[in-house]
Amino acid sequence: MPLKSLLICFCATLLCCSALVSTMVGESKSKVQDDADAAKVNSRYDQKKDETEVEFRQLPLKGNDTQRIFLSVSASYKGQKPKRPEDVIFIVSVLSQQSYRYPDVMAMQVLIEGKKAGDVVMINLDKRRAEEDYLETIGTRMKYDLFQRLLKASSAELHLANLTLPIEAAHLAKLRELDAMLH
Repeated sequence: MPLKSLLICFCATLLCCSALVSTMVGESKSKVQDDADAAKVNSRYDQKKDETEVEFRQLPLKGNDTQRIFLSVSASYKGQKPKRPEDVIFIVSVLSQQSYRYPDVMAMQVLIEGKKAGDVVMINLDKRRAEEDYLETIGTRMKYDLFQRLLKASSAELHLANLTLPIEAAHLAKLRELDAMLH
């Protein structure tokens, strides 16, 4: 093969690879942006109920090789003026590859700074197939006092059955952002 043809093939391969990498980087940035947008803290006033709800949805948590986990949190108060709620709704969405894994009712341990802060009863609200995965939606109403203790933590974990969910600095920041809209 002449040198000129080899050089043309090399350049064509380089262009294709750079286009592919550029596309992958764009998709990766788009996914990160989508995750950030999906977990944006929103406030919504319902005039019929005279109630304001503050929430974020689908904040990714660390899972494992066979599970993807997302956290959604919401709180509501009467009227439009922010007020301390009685409780905060925690929803943990678990996508598993192999099967459903969690019972209908279970305890979730809340650890703050490595020490047990309390147990919260979790209810498996929904089990369904999500394409190839098994989706379980597990939720609870966490007392606001325990939620505030969680907000003050520098490290926290949620233990749910055989699953440990580290609540990292970015997660705590998102929870604090939600709480700031409640005052």
